[in-house]
Amino acid sequence: MRLSADWLRRTDMKKRSRRKRHQQRVLMLFVGSMALILILIAVSTALPKREKTSVPQTAMIDSAQNSNAEPEAKAPEPTVNAVFDANSESTQTAESAAVEANVEPAQTAELAALESDIEPTQPAEFAAAEFTSEPTYSPPPADTEILITAVGDCTLGGDNEYGLEDRFRKYYDQYGADYFFSGVRNLFESDDLTIVNLEGPLTTSRDKREGRKFNFRGSPEYVNILSGSSVEIANLANNHAYDYGESGFQETAEVLENAGICASGFTRAGFLDVKGVRVASVGFYDKEHSKNEMVGAVEYLRDQCDLLIVSIHWGKEYTHEPTSDQRAIGRALIDAGADLVIGNHSHVYGGLEMYKDKYIIYSLGNFCFGGNSNPDDKNCTIFQQRFVIAPDGTTSDGGISIIPATISSTSRTNDYSPRIQNLETGVNLLSKIIGVSRLQPEKVIWMPESYEVAAGLVGEN
Repeated sequence: MRLSADWLRRTDMKKRSRRKRHQQRVLMLFVGSMALILILIAVSTALPKREKTSVPQTAMIDSAQNSNAEPEAKAPEPTVNAVFDANSESTQTAESAAVEANVEPAQTAELAALESDIEPTQPAEFAAAEFTSEPTYSPPPADTEILITAVGDCTLGGDNEYGLEDRFRKYYDQYGADYFFSGVRNLFESDDLTIVNLEGPLTTSRDKREGRKFNFRGSPEYVNILSGSSVEIANLANNHAYDYGESGFQETAEVLENAGICASGFTRAGFLDVKGVRVASVGFYDKEHSKNEMVGAVEYLRDQCDLLIVSIHWGKEYTHEPTSDQRAIGRALIDAGADLVIGNHSHVYGGLEMYKDKYIIYSLGNFCFGGNSNPDDKNCTIFQQRFVIAPDGTTSDGGISIIPATISSTSRTNDYSPRIQNLETGVNLLSKIIGVSRLQPEKVIWMPESYEVAAGLVGEN
């Protein structure tokens, strides 16, 4: 899918102009900061298992080439179905315990908060009138169920100013790609579509962006972590996507697509054929896209798919409740035609909202997160929703699951191996999530099924 040449040229000129202004602002900020420092010196001295059939077709909203490559078949992987106990040290896997003996601790004090108020660096503009392609799909011939799993921030690598990239590398070299999602792989393989927020490029680029507190990066081979654990969509629209420039971003998209993973975000939209259902994926970053731009893109894509999933990077870091702007944007995207809005950026769990029988997820927290070697809050959320798509194109909610999880198999450190929480700690987290959500607890289903019954959240039927 392409935009008109004139639009692309205008957009490119706008991008160059905005980047130039950004460079000027950075220079002025630097000069001003130095002057201030001199003045101060003078004055005083962060369900049932079934085979997936999704075929990614990364249709481009920007000028990149379309890719219709079908992913290679995934062989069954050995699994570790451990359940995490946040109050016990004994849940640490033997693998992570062994690697910790050889891994130097990172400077975690400096990672207490990740940068949020950054200057936009890769603007993207959407206008429905500018799109040129026409819908080319047919609705499914019968009612079709699609089970979707979504998780939060995956930073595969880190910032080596704090030793994080090397630390992640030690785990990868010692235990391989299958280690990281071993505790949740069964969950990912038993659904129809798994979505992650990939926060940080997978690139060999050394074009590090200047003036940033954190620049995340991981090796391109880390894509095996995702492809080997049945991940089909990676959202790229976030504040770390361009940590290593345009070349780093483009290499990341190519690496993902070559691995059979749909890379969507910014001006890239992805289409996948899942069980005969045409699924569209698009991602936004609220500091680079206005609400009107997001709405325009969603309205356009709505007519080209059966199921439309929107990922968005937004809100305030380390805040559990959404802002009024987030609520307004989320509802506007549903009004425009989104079937599900998945939010991230805060690095902690957030609430959910049901709006016009559709769900808005404000934050799922971190997941496989190389940006901090030992965050204080290791809680995170796995979200699942079952959709039923009718032959006439209508979509209905088949139920959701909120699965309390943790980013690590041990409470002592971050070993980059997410786990489902046990009953006690999970119920506690689930109650907090419900407390900041706008939905009725009886509508929440927690998987495994026995958990929600024991917690008294739903009846035994």
